[in-house]
Amino acid sequence: MMVIVSVLWQTSVFEYVTIWAAKRARHAPAPCVRKFATSGAGW
Repeated sequence: MMVIVSVLWQTSVFEYVTIWAAKRARHAPAPCVRKFATSGAGW
């Protein structure tokens, strides 16, 4: 698991997902938090 996280961290996948979620939520705080919470729960 840590190897996967390390590789994803180095390839900026987390930054891409963060930007994608903010765009999908149209920069509103509540939908952003909901998207992050549900994406974390899905793993």
